[in-house]
Amino acid sequence: MIFVFFILLCFSHLGALTSVRSEKEIAYYMKLLSTKTEEANNFLLPTDNRRYFGNSVPVENTAKDFGEFDFIIVGAGSSGSVILNRLAQIAEWNILMLEAGGEEDDFSDIPGTMFYTHLSDKNWGYNTTSQTTSCLGMNHNQCVYPRGRVIGGSGTINALMYVRGNKNDFDNWQELGNPGWSYDNLLPYFKKSEHYEIEDGDKQFHSTTGLWNVTYFTPPEPVTQYFLEANRELGFKYVDYNGEDQMGYSRLQMNLNRGKRASGGRTFIDPVRNFENIQVVTNALVTKILINENKTTYGVNFLKDGQLYKASVKNEVVISAGAVNTPQLLMLSGIGPAEHLKEYNISIVQDLPVGKHLKDHPVFVGLNFRTNYTYKEPHTIKLIRDYLEGKGLLTYCANTQGIKFINTVCPSGSVPDIEYIFIPPPSMSPLDAKNYNWRPEIAEMRAKTKNKNSDFLLLIVLLHPKSIGEITLKSMDPLDFVNINTNYFSDEKDEDVDTIYRAVLHALTMLNTNAFRQLNATLSFDMPFCNEHEKYSRDYWHCSIRHLSTTLYHTSGTAKMGPDPTNSVVNYELKVHGVEKLRVADCSIIPSSTSGHTNAPAFVIGEKLADFLKQRYQ
Repeated sequence: MIFVFFILLCFSHLGALTSVRSEKEIAYYMKLLSTKTEEANNFLLPTDNRRYFGNSVPVENTAKDFGEFDFIIVGAGSSGSVILNRLAQIAEWNILMLEAGGEEDDFSDIPGTMFYTHLSDKNWGYNTTSQTTSCLGMNHNQCVYPRGRVIGGSGTINALMYVRGNKNDFDNWQELGNPGWSYDNLLPYFKKSEHYEIEDGDKQFHSTTGLWNVTYFTPPEPVTQYFLEANRELGFKYVDYNGEDQMGYSRLQMNLNRGKRASGGRTFIDPVRNFENIQVVTNALVTKILINENKTTYGVNFLKDGQLYKASVKNEVVISAGAVNTPQLLMLSGIGPAEHLKEYNISIVQDLPVGKHLKDHPVFVGLNFRTNYTYKEPHTIKLIRDYLEGKGLLTYCANTQGIKFINTVCPSGSVPDIEYIFIPPPSMSPLDAKNYNWRPEIAEMRAKTKNKNSDFLLLIVLLHPKSIGEITLKSMDPLDFVNINTNYFSDEKDEDVDTIYRAVLHALTMLNTNAFRQLNATLSFDMPFCNEHEKYSRDYWHCSIRHLSTTLYHTSGTAKMGPDPTNSVVNYELKVHGVEKLRVADCSIIPSSTSGHTNAPAFVIGEKLADFLKQRYQ
């Protein structure tokens, strides 16, 4: 009896301690959310790198020696993080990682804060150049272009959707002259990093032994079930889109670890952070890759706290700075289009088409539907309690919950040209106008035609655009941003915008399903700049698409992989053509667009590169 009393007493004390801890945590997160959202409201995106790195780069001969390393990894994004993790396992290798941003934190760990992190120092702060065929609804015709400047890279500020792509995409990579990059070659690498926690799905395409969590949001918002049912009525299959068949609809597979963001930093860097053979330096801007007259890489210069440092390399330098910063660094180091480098008096090391093949997935964000459903917004304390239990709205990234893949030309085909992303209520960020850089008239229209607690959004993603963009230098100063010309919808025959138009028409057929009729779902949309066209005509939708499409953050191809140095930058082993001891490993090497998102392939690219290095040096 005394023993039982003692046990009960222990449990009562444990409950009290848990309650105190819980209340302290809730108070902490209440303050954190309040402070950070206010900071985001007041945040102004930088126009160059000087806010974080000072007004000038010291002259090269003042660089302090930072030591010699077996490998130097530039960039702690998705690819870089997995490379560091794999190389760190070899104790005799000494590895330096240089990251331009700072650390992740409790706020960026919350998936629901994504749009707020875009308005923080974790985002480089880029915009596109002024566009003529797209971004027409944005101030100065410039789309915002968020990229992660933080441990974990863009995977720390993205929407966490786990979407690998189509088998055909990767087979095409190999057919372009890149042996070892077919789907069958890459599937083991997808599985190597993956910790699949979903009960259904094509299990032979997944693994439960990796580090990177793949799961569903819990619980799904009620309206999501209507989206799934509507597509079933239309004859589509419920699929594991990362499995055998991509065509169809599904709940979204997400990279979450007990409700928190599963970034590359949290997943792959944190477990090796205390290894004695690695050094991770944050807030360090690499300004130049050091290459001698024999075209052999021997180190990098980087800027930190106003001081220029030189780090030397014994084996190889790996550039994993992302599809915007990698081409900038290559060009500043003399690797790029010769004529462009001459404009800025940059000594030419290797004439390669760096920055020349920018591909992205433009997304039309205009399809808004009104329903008879009303989302009841819970108190912030409830949201925080749910988050601490790994569930609820704060674990949802932009509340994206459903996905669907179709081919608008060949419905029975196996490769999609369109992806839909379903966002149930609540479907609008309080920072909508600021996050998208809307022109005042557009912001006013969206405020009038949207009710975040009753409306759902259907985003339309163009998966295989014909249009090609470009990244160029503004100057030879690494403190300046680059020019990002996405060039959306610039193809001569308007095939890109017409594909999205066909996808709009298909989306509207969902209104005729019993599922959507139960919601009384109706289109709630207006476009003030397109009123010269008959409403909902082909020309009206074309105009609307050009005004209300932006980036889905899937930049790729700016240092693309291929066998021919006249139209590619790296070979199939990710070695820069014509330069020794230098490789690139991030989404800039992707040779052709995928039918998925870029984060999952980024990890595969990192896994492949780590194996290349181990095979060469171990």
